[in-house]
Amino acid sequence: MIHKLINFFTNRRNLNQWKPSEEEQVSLQQKFSIKKFNDILVSLNISSATPVYFQSRISNSTISLTDSLEILDCLKNLTTPKGCLLVPAFHYQGSLLSTLGSVKNFNLNTLYTTTGAIPEFFRRSANVCRSEHPINSFCAYGKMGEELIRNHAKSKYLYDEHNPISKISLLDDAICISINAPFSSYHPIHRTSSLLLDNHKFYLHKKINANYTLENKNKSMAFYIPNEFSAYLIDMNKQIHQLNNFYEKYFLPGGFIYVYKIKKIEDHYLQNFKTENALSQFKRRRIPLASFLGNHFYIKKHFDSIDNILHPK
Repeated sequence: MIHKLINFFTNRRNLNQWKPSEEEQVSLQQKFSIKKFNDILVSLNISSATPVYFQSRISNSTISLTDSLEILDCLKNLTTPKGCLLVPAFHYQGSLLSTLGSVKNFNLNTLYTTTGAIPEFFRRSANVCRSEHPINSFCAYGKMGEELIRNHAKSKYLYDEHNPISKISLLDDAICISINAPFSSYHPIHRTSSLLLDNHKFYLHKKINANYTLENKNKSMAFYIPNEFSAYLIDMNKQIHQLNNFYEKYFLPGGFIYVYKIKKIEDHYLQNFKTENALSQFKRRRIPLASFLGNHFYIKKHFDSIDNILHPK
């Protein structure tokens, strides 16, 4: 047991050190095909009432800013004003703690997201709302989406019951669509990991306070974060074959798409989590500072370009 504990807490492998498969490399060497992407979405036959969570690789070299806007249009066509499209709108400048130290007030009306160009276009779109959280905010389109982000300001932990990911994970038909992001970066796994790890006391938390502005109102929020910016994530690659029925993968020129069944994946882990073998089911995820800074500067670099595309002079 002691040996397992030592291995668990000293495992420094970074899940972001991803090497594309041969098939993925071939796709990523081509120009992204909007038509093929839309054809794949249409073939999925997704109901307009299906809650959709979207994520993408931060910097997609095969996807131009103009393509990003067209991808967003395709995604928004999946739902209706009564449905749900949920997208992460986090803002980091370095690590979580350094971001909190450098940003004195998070203006959620204007603060750009560092989760990619597509989420940033989405944040600026008409009829899109942003949740109340200084660091881990989400943007939503549709009435159901607005319900998912409601009361996010009540969150005391990053992935507790008030987090929009936690709420969408409880919906039977919710799916996650991911573009050019590796299997191991499936975002809702953070919520599942946090749920299991908290139950087994593997998380140590630190209380912080952050100021933010939303709709011209200055507010303050107290919440807890892991005491150092690392996270313990379920190692999905260890059970990839057991998850075959819960996701689909599609290749197209310029990339690849994963479509995950969110609740099915979470239920699988909740039902199959073995307490006596808990440590071996996780790996430590330590994200280099350079990764966060890269995401920050990528969006900052393209900030004016995104603005010019949305508001041509």
